[in-house]
Amino acid sequence: GSSSSQSCTDVAYQVHDTWMWWLWNWFRSFFYGPAVTLHDCMNALFSADELKGDNMYSCEKCNKLRNGVKFSRVLALPEMLCVHLKRFRHDLSYSSKISSPVIFPLTGLDMRQYLHKDCKSKVSTYDLTAIICHHGTVGSGHYICYAKHAPTEKW
Repeated sequence: GSSSSQSCTDVAYQVHDTWMWWLWNWFRSFFYGPAVTLHDCMNALFSADELKGDNMYSCEKCNKLRNGVKFSRVLALPEMLCVHLKRFRHDLSYSSKISSPVIFPLTGLDMRQYLHKDCKSKVSTYDLTAIICHHGTVGSGHYICYAKHAPTEKW
């Protein structure tokens, strides 16, 4: 069988056997901690947030602070979806790289669960065609792009 999801560094080293994929993920999580999926990231972005306490919103009708719930949904999907994952954390006096592996599907990224009920987009599933990975630290490093060559289907 073939693996249906990968992380950034794995795109260059396509792992095709299911047991090898499982073993590689187990080995990597032992040293680097558990990986998260792209759906974990998307679920966090699209999850509902309670607005209360210091985070209350100001009601336009009564001009008072009110509790509420904030959430986002997609109204229209593009023909080509670009996803940018925040990989750097910047605090007041310190910056760091977020190095948790993110596992993502090579084919069939289904966006339906993030759509607004009024979304009229006909395409809601995407296949990976390219990825840009950062190698290095916050202060230095380089970016490498991996792209799929459509005629040969090779990375």
